Amino acid sequence: MHSFLKLHFALLFLVIGISACANETTEDKKSELPESAKNLTNLTVYPEDPEPEYEIELIAEQDFGGSDSIYISYVSDIISDEENRVIIADGARGKCKIHVFNPDGSYLRTVGRNGRGPGEFIAIKNLFILNNKLFVLDHHLKRISVFSLSSFELLDTINTHPNYLKQMEDLGSASPLDFHLRDDGNFLVGFADQILIQENDIRKDTKYFIFNNEWEIISEQIFSRPPHQYYYSNVGNRPSLRTYSFMNQSLMDVAADGTIFSAWSEDFLIKVHDTNGNYLRSIYYPFNYSRLNKDDIINKHDEYLENSPEGIKRWKDVAQTVDYPDFWPAIQNLIVDDKDRIWVATKTDSKTEFEWWVLNNQGKLLAKFNWPGEKVSQNIGNGKTMKIRNGYLYTYIFQEEDASRLVTRYLIDLTPK
Repeated sequence: MHSFLKLHFALLFLVIGISACANETTEDKKSELPESAKNLTNLTVYPEDPEPEYEIELIAEQDFGGSDSIYISYVSDIISDEENRVIIADGARGKCKIHVFNPDGSYLRTVGRNGRGPGEFIAIKNLFILNNKLFVLDHHLKRISVFSLSSFELLDTINTHPNYLKQMEDLGSASPLDFHLRDDGNFLVGFADQILIQENDIRKDTKYFIFNNEWEIISEQIFSRPPHQYYYSNVGNRPSLRTYSFMNQSLMDVAADGTIFSAWSEDFLIKVHDTNGNYLRSIYYPFNYSRLNKDDIINKHDEYLENSPEGIKRWKDVAQTVDYPDFWPAIQNLIVDDKDRIWVATKTDSKTEFEWWVLNNQGKLLAKFNWPGEKVSQNIGNGKTMKIRNGYLYTYIFQEEDASRLVTRYLIDLTPK
C-alpha cells in the first residue's frame, strides 16, 4: 500500500480568461486561432501559459487489489457508489468478472464470471450506476446486465442490438460501441461501422442517439464524432491498419446531466453541446506543442522486443514508411467528473508523464499536475485511465512482478492560493 503517500503538485495560477465570443474576437486574434476554431461562435479564448488559481494535492489513501487472493488481470473500468465502495471491472478475455471492495480496501465480493449465461461476461467495457443499480456493458455479447447494488443479484438483461435496430437504414450495418448513462435514466449511445482493412479510408463518423431504459430509441441522430486516425500499410503483403501515439483522435465525455464535451486532439479546443446535441460554446487555449522525433516511434520496441529481432524488424519495416508530423497533438485524454470539471491530459516534452489540466465547467483553469503516462508507447483510442467521483480520483498501475493491476484511490484537495 502507498501508506497515505502525498503527491504534491503545488501550482500557482491566476486565470485571466479572455472570454471572447467569436463576434467579439478581433481579426488579429482570429488569425492566431487554428482553422477549426476560426468560425466558431461563443468561443472563449484563454491566454497562453495561464497560472492556476489553486494548488492541487492528490493524497493516495487506499489500494484495492494487489493481494495474493485478489488478482486483477485487466482494468476495463472503475466506478464507486454512494457508499464509496469501489467496483472494478476485470475485462480480461477468459477471466471476466467484477470485483467489489469496501471503502477501507477489504474485499466484499465477486459479481458474475466469464461466460455467456445470465449475469456472465465475455468482454466488459463500461460500468454505470443509477438508482441503486449497477449497469455492466458487455460489447462482445451486445448486452447490459443490470444488478442490484444492495444484493448484487441480477435484475435485468438489456439487448443493446435488437433486431429493430438492425433493420433501420442508418444503423443496419453499425454496432453500438460507446455508451453514456445520464442522470435522467436515458442512454446516449454511439453507433459505428466495422473497421475494414483497406487502403481507401471510408470509415464513417460514430452516430449518437438517445435510448430510454427500455432500450427504445427516442431521438433522431443528435451528435456525431469523427473516427480516430489510422495508418494503412501493406509491407510484406501484410495489410494492416495501425494507430500511432502521435495520431489525432476524437475525444468525448458526457456530464451526468447529458451535456457533451468533445475535442479533436490536435488542438486544445473543447466544444460543448447540450443534452440534445446542440452546439453551445467552445473553449480554446493556445498551446506550446511538443516537437516529435520520429526515431522515438521507430525504436520504441527495441527493449521490449530485444529477444525477438524478427518482431523488431517487422515493426520498423512499417514504422519507417509513415509520414510523421512535426509536432505531437495537444491532448491525450478528456474526462468530465461528477462536478462537471473538465480534466485534460496534455502532451509535453516528457516521454513518461502527461500534464493534466483541471478546468471548471466554463473552461477556467483550476489546477495542473503531472501524472505518469507513456507518450511514445500509449496508442490512441485506449480509453480513460482515470475516474473522478465523490471527491476522489481512481486510477491503476501495472505491477510487473505478477502482471496484475493495482487500483488506488486518491483524495483530491484543491486549496485556493
